[in-house]
Amino acid sequence: MGTIPRCGGVAFESGMQGIFGELPFMARIIFLAIFFAISYYFAMNRSTVIDKVGNYLTPALLITLLAIVVLAIVNPIDTLHSSSISTAKESFLNGFFTGYNTGDVGTGIICAGMFITAFREKGYCNKQEYNKMMLGIILVGFTLLFVVYAGLAYLGTQGVNYYSLDVNATFLLTDLVKNLAGYEGSFILAVAVILACLTTAIGMIATAGQWVEAWFKGKISYRQASLMITIAIFMISCLGVSNVLKISGPIFMILFPMSVVLTFLGLGKKWVPNDGAWKGAVWVAFIMSLFAALNLAVMTGLVNIDISGLMNIINQIPLAKQGFAWLIPTILGYVIGAVVYKFKKKESIAYLVKIALIKP
Repeated sequence: MGTIPRCGGVAFESGMQGIFGELPFMARIIFLAIFFAISYYFAMNRSTVIDKVGNYLTPALLITLLAIVVLAIVNPIDTLHSSSISTAKESFLNGFFTGYNTGDVGTGIICAGMFITAFREKGYCNKQEYNKMMLGIILVGFTLLFVVYAGLAYLGTQGVNYYSLDVNATFLLTDLVKNLAGYEGSFILAVAVILACLTTAIGMIATAGQWVEAWFKGKISYRQASLMITIAIFMISCLGVSNVLKISGPIFMILFPMSVVLTFLGLGKKWVPNDGAWKGAVWVAFIMSLFAALNLAVMTGLVNIDISGLMNIINQIPLAKQGFAWLIPTILGYVIGAVVYKFKKKESIAYLVKIALIKP
C-alpha cells in the first residue's frame, strides 16, 4: 500500500514540478485529486482495467520514453569516453542494489495475480496455449524494458564529465533530458513520469481492491473497496514524498527480501524439494527483514529507541553492510526447513502453484 501514495507524490514532484518548477501546496492537492480520480476511473471496473491500461496508458508511456532514447542516440549531449569512473563489478552491484531498493519485484508479485486472472478470463486456460502466450508476453515485455533502460543508461554515460558521482539520481535524469532537448525534453520526461506512476497506481488500486473484497467475502464490493483505498491513499499522498517514504520505507524493507526469495525459488521451483524449503526461507527472510525495517524506522525518526547493540550483532553477518543481512540466514532457513519436512515426511504441494491458483 505504500507504493500507491508514493506514485502520486513522485508524479507531482518529478512530473508537474519538472515542467512548472516549484508549485504551491494547493497545486499539489488539485493535481493529486485529479491523478487519483483518473486512477480510480481506470481501476473501478475489474474486467476492463487491464484493457484500459494496455490500450491507452502503456502505449503513451512507451512513446514518451522511446522519444527520449531516440534523442539520446541521434543528438547526444557528449561522446562516450574511454575513461571510466567505476569497474564493471561496481557498476553491476550499484545497479543491482538500486533496482532492489525500488521494490519493483514486490510490486510485480503483488500485481501478478490480477494480470494472470485477467489473462485466463480471456480464454487462455489450455496449458500449452497459456504457456505459449505467456512466453510471448514475457519476451515482448523484456525487449521493451531492455530498450528503454539501455537507452536511459546510454544517456547517463553521456553526462560523465558534467556531474559529480554523488549527484541525485532524479536531478541527473531531469537535467540530462533538459540538456538533451531543452524545455520540450523536460516536458516529455515529466509526461513519462506521470504516466509511469499512473499505471502503477492503477494496478495497485485494482489489486488491493480485489484483496479487500476477498477478505470481507464480498460484503464490500470491489468497486467500493477501490474507492475507499483511493480516497485513503489520496489523503496520505498529500503529505509529500519524503513523509510517505518515512512511513512506507519500513514496510518495503519487510516485503522486499521475501519478494526476492519467492522470485528466485519460483524460477527454480523444480529443484525445491518440499514446502518446508519454501516456508523456512520465507519465514527467515521475514524475521531478518524486521531488523532492517526497525533500523530504518529509527534512522528516519519514526521510532525513538536505541538498537545500536542489536544492529552491531546483525552487521556481523556476511553481506550485512551491503544490505543483504537476510541472505545467508535465509539460505540456512531453506536447508533446515527442507530437512525438517523430509524428516517428518510431510506431503508437499508446489507453493507458488497454490498461490497462483488462489484468486486475490
